Amino acid sequence: MVEWFFFLRGIALGLLVALALGLGLRFRKHYAVRVLMLLTFSLMGYVLAPVLYDRSPWFYPAGLASDTIPMVFLLFVQALFDDQRRPSPGTLGLGATYIALGYLASGWPGVLVLDELGMSLPRLLSRVIMVLMMAYAMLLTLRQWRQDLVEPRRRLRLTVTVIIGAYILGVLVVESLYGTEQIPDGMELVHSAGIGGSTLLFMAVLMSLGPDGLLAASVPSAQTAPQRAAAETPELATVIAAMEEELLYRDTELTIRGLGDRVGIPEHRLRKLINSELGYRNFNDFLNHYRLREVSDRLVAPDSRHLPILTIAMDSGYRSLTTFNRAFKASFGLTPREYREKH
Repeated sequence: MVEWFFFLRGIALGLLVALALGLGLRFRKHYAVRVLMLLTFSLMGYVLAPVLYDRSPWFYPAGLASDTIPMVFLLFVQALFDDQRRPSPGTLGLGATYIALGYLASGWPGVLVLDELGMSLPRLLSRVIMVLMMAYAMLLTLRQWRQDLVEPRRRLRLTVTVIIGAYILGVLVVESLYGTEQIPDGMELVHSAGIGGSTLLFMAVLMSLGPDGLLAASVPSAQTAPQRAAAETPELATVIAAMEEELLYRDTELTIRGLGDRVGIPEHRLRKLINSELGYRNFNDFLNHYRLREVSDRLVAPDSRHLPILTIAMDSGYRSLTTFNRAFKASFGLTPREYREKH
């Protein structure tokens, strides 16, 4: 049993090393890939920690790397599916709190001496934070699935990330249930095989996706006109006319399927059209181009300078002032009020 345990852990470690090297050699300049490489190192620590326990002082850095998995997984999901280009301060803060509470719950070996009550509260809080991070990661994974215009990335959402996220969450729940008790050898073997199988699956899907499914391309802003002429293809002309002449973007309930029904183009072909012809990776970014362009024009137009910013935003298709303010500042680098005053 012990030999099989070491054998399966060795295979899992080798696969993780191969994944990290392959990504690092080809795509290391991209933020999402760097976070993914960091996730593989965290998983390496998770694989090595039980092997090194009571055998090497390297157990402690391996254990620390293992404890970063929930935080790094959430950072990876944010980078890949929300197109974030830098770590979220909130995620980093939650991750640091989770790790600190975990060490506090264990008595911070050699430093703190806590009674059972003093250890149980930090342990409970750390588990709550862990579950919240994993649940939020899964929410981000599925929340924008219908709005995602990159077909390979849509497949990645539903196949690999959901599977890996559910697997990590399941492992953490099992460990929480057993606590400090010894996990049965049979479960450890299944777990070791699962790590290797999940890594193999992830590598296979990444190879089938290519860089476009993983790496974020530049997203056109509200200040950038579509780069293809509307007359180049009839379908593209129909879509742009629906936006610029019929002003369909003002519909707060407009979805990619709804737009497809309105212009008579199947949803899958419309996704590919907007992504490949206009360069948008997310349907909301496509809508924001038109909504923000109208808002920016009306903010400085003489006949609408008296209108409240909220009224203009709602007229242009926004349902939430928070969403509008965030999108506007990301596109123009100014708040709507600052933009109006400047112009």
